[in-house]
Amino acid sequence: MPGEIDLPDLPDPGSLQRGRFIYIPVVPGRLEFAIELRRAILRHQPQVVALELPVTLQQHYLRAVARLPEISLIVYPDLSPEAAAQEEARAIYVPVEPADPFVEAIRSALEIGAEVVFADPDSGERPHLKDAYPDSYSIRHIGYEKYVEAYRVYPQERSGEIARHAGGIAWKLQGCDPDARVLVVLSLNLLDPVLDAMDEPQAQPMSRVRREGVQMLNPHPDSLGEITIEYPYLQHRYEQFRGLLTDVDMIDRRHAQLALYRDAEKSYEVSTGEHLAHWHRRLLARYARNLALVDHALMPAYSTWRWPRAASWTITTAGRLGNGGPLSAAEDRERSGDRAYFRRRGLARHKRIHLRRRLPSVKRRLRPVG
Repeated sequence: MPGEIDLPDLPDPGSLQRGRFIYIPVVPGRLEFAIELRRAILRHQPQVVALELPVTLQQHYLRAVARLPEISLIVYPDLSPEAAAQEEARAIYVPVEPADPFVEAIRSALEIGAEVVFADPDSGERPHLKDAYPDSYSIRHIGYEKYVEAYRVYPQERSGEIARHAGGIAWKLQGCDPDARVLVVLSLNLLDPVLDAMDEPQAQPMSRVRREGVQMLNPHPDSLGEITIEYPYLQHRYEQFRGLLTDVDMIDRRHAQLALYRDAEKSYEVSTGEHLAHWHRRLLARYARNLALVDHALMPAYSTWRWPRAASWTITTAGRLGNGGPLSAAEDRERSGDRAYFRRRGLARHKRIHLRRRLPSVKRRLRPVG
């Protein structure tokens, strides 16, 4: 109408697209988010893919991704104040596995020729966020957008540490190519702090230029069930699925677990000569249901499935990749949550190293820091 003033359209505060930036929040290590992320990259074809990963580990991540589907383990010294106060050496390990969304982002970005930017300036330890994600299997039924929307209804408590961490990521994103379309991959619990930090210019944070003592190891297949987030059988099915993204039943958790039970049953019959009865299967299904109920989840987590023989477990490394001599088998008989002990043999004196995950599991995220 005459006299009306055309006002610019305001951005939708709930939208995941802000100008040239497209945000894809994920739950680290979960297969459903790796699928959605790959589809988003192939659909949007961005020129830049930015990841919430430490810039000091970029070359090691790229080397590990180049080895896929062979799984690698990145290990580096733990420099936190808590680790410095301990007598034994401590280190942090990061599994580089096919079904991890951040790893999938690197693989898909390299496939389409996009630039890969590690957006975490590594200015310190990642802030502890006490939260729990809803079961990612629900994405198969409600969709990715509704999952993210439901999580954002109850935002996490903010702290100065979280604001500084988000500001460092925002500074890195603001330094990307100004003419490029950027797809940003970050943890779901950091989405809103980063979006707020992107609304204003950020100063360059104090950060590490490089990290010393980083190693990339080739884990033994017997160790994969203990160090990976998704169990190896599901990782293998995802590797077969990601090429065409068509047969969704292949990576559906219910179908995958049923196929795993059938394969295990055949292997059991071959090795023992005995056959499983119908009540064995019913008992196992009931046990799986109870595990899911205990965790308030739709599907039982593989990490809770433990046979008696798994009470003693082994982290084995077949060899060190890159420069340096061979690394002999390393094993220990202790396990505690996300922690492991790693011993290097072939030395005059055994060196015991206390390992922990870079990103804690669900149970450890719910615990207070310290």
